[in-house]
Amino acid sequence: MERLPKKSQVAVDFLVSYGIAILIVTVSIYVVLRLGVFGGTLTPSSCNPAPGFGCTDVALSQNGLMIMVFSQATGGAITINGAACSTAINTTGNGPLYGNTKVQASSQFSSGYSGGSFSPITMYSGTSASIQIVCFSSSGGGIGGGVQTSTIGSTQTDYVWLNYTTTGLPSGVYTVQRAFQFTTKAS
Repeated sequence: MERLPKKSQVAVDFLVSYGIAILIVTVSIYVVLRLGVFGGTLTPSSCNPAPGFGCTDVALSQNGLMIMVFSQATGGAITINGAACSTAINTTGNGPLYGNTKVQASSQFSSGYSGGSFSPITMYSGTSASIQIVCFSSSGGGIGGGVQTSTIGSTQTDYVWLNYTTTGLPSGVYTVQRAFQFTTKAS
């Protein structure tokens, strides 16, 4: 059997040892990511609030139920009378395209709320609250769309509108505002 020159043997040893090391590191990284050691997600959730509002946490289930913890800093007390969640903005840019398009209270639009109702929430400046509403998308057909459904782990972007009154203004003055835009993975 003919022996390889010494330089060739060193080159082969170098490539094999580094090749094995790279393979071990690659497999280790894959296993760690698949086990979810770092949260199991490569796309973090994000929430962009409108001025006067803050977003603490948001979660979206695969059946369209959105739970959001948020705060308000408008400088006074507000009462939230209704909320809406949609995957798209209407053509005028001032409301949701699907679902609870008028951001109405629970008696006018019960299918948009978890449990079929929405109780008004009074919030003072600097306080937090939690809402549970159903998000709507173009799925389901019809003009108003249908409940947003998604697979676990799929990334979704939605918009949340609030219908609220401000303490000190006449009771009939309602503000409907797009308060949040969020991106999260369905769970």
